[in-house]
Amino acid sequence: MSKFEELVAQLESEVDSKIRDAIARLGDLGDSRAVPYLLKKLETVKDEELIETILWTLSRIGSSEILIKLLQNSNKKIVLEALDALGRRMSRERVEAIIPFLKHPDSEIRALATWALGKIRADKTYDLLVTLLKKDKEPSVRANAAWAIGKYEKIEAHPVLKRALEQETDETVRYNLEDAISRLQEVRERSQEGIKVTVYECPKKEAHCSERDIKVEQLADQLIKIEIKSCSSCLSAKICQVNLIKKVE
Repeated sequence: MSKFEELVAQLESEVDSKIRDAIARLGDLGDSRAVPYLLKKLETVKDEELIETILWTLSRIGSSEILIKLLQNSNKKIVLEALDALGRRMSRERVEAIIPFLKHPDSEIRALATWALGKIRADKTYDLLVTLLKKDKEPSVRANAAWAIGKYEKIEAHPVLKRALEQETDETVRYNLEDAISRLQEVRERSQEGIKVTVYECPKKEAHCSERDIKVEQLADQLIKIEIKSCSSCLSAKICQVNLIKKVE
């Protein structure tokens, strides 16, 4: 009997600790053949720790399609764990399966769906998260929406977050709003500074070159700046360095 077969057989043990051990080790094997056995086990177990172990293993070796199917389960614990796993996978192709849960009557499920979309950061879900921040009555949902909006690093979100902060009374939501605003301020500063890349440097550059009379010229438009450093007195080469400075969008 192979190790895989031994572990599958161990799933039928009456001792929970042995079952948990088998589930975890099946995950370590990374063998997707274990998926149907784990799904079958999931149908019968009631213990939350076992459910969590099964779902953790499924998130490691199962496909995203399997996790999406689990979102339709009537067990709230299973739905929460599936949302968590999909968020951690950060697959933008799976957001359509998560979006409906933003309107789920259970606030814990709405909050975790909001977190998952913040991890994925698909453009199509940005406006939905802004709506949650403005309108959801549950602080945990608004807190996750504030965090998620900050993860998008969109400069245009700054006034939205500032306005929400002025109206918010919940301390956790306010903390996440302030953190998101701080993140956007850093993004704005990076945008103003730009990203500098040296695309050419004189191959004959020597230590004493820095002592020469270096001339710096710049050409720029709305998107990029070209910086050219040159030295007319140099006997080796006239152009010392060329830098591109691209603005961060």
